[in-house]
Amino acid sequence: MKVVAYCIDTNEKMLLAKANGKKHDITVISNALNLDTVGYADKKIAVIVCSKENIDTELFSAFTSLGVQLLITKFGVDVSTMENARYNYDIRIQPVTENWLPQKSSEAREAKEKQRNGLENVYEEIISVLDNWQQKAVRSDSK
Repeated sequence: MKVVAYCIDTNEKMLLAKANGKKHDITVISNALNLDTVGYADKKIAVIVCSKENIDTELFSAFTSLGVQLLITKFGVDVSTMENARYNYDIRIQPVTENWLPQKSSEAREAKEKQRNGLENVYEEIISVLDNWQQKAVRSDSK
């Protein structure tokens, strides 16, 4: 499946690549998602947003015209935004939040390891969402 990931740093890019295992064709963009960069989503089925972006109606409209069907965010999204995207733009939003909070620790290395493990889990979950979306598309195409 063709995917674009916005605002992803070098370390997270490696975690995404590891989790992906070359299953999906993912274009990685270090720039933030905005009207100047939304064109990278052209002919992509899914978009991954790795930072807290304000996704407004102009971006949803652009995604629709570019063919985007799925938006995966690493951060929580309010329900009204999710409903707006689904009902007005036919785009499904799937938040995949970081399920870790580094605990205060006297050992900085321990906290850093927890953070890395948490990010690995996030990217594994993102790839799982992409896998499931692709499987649903294959099943509906074969009917």
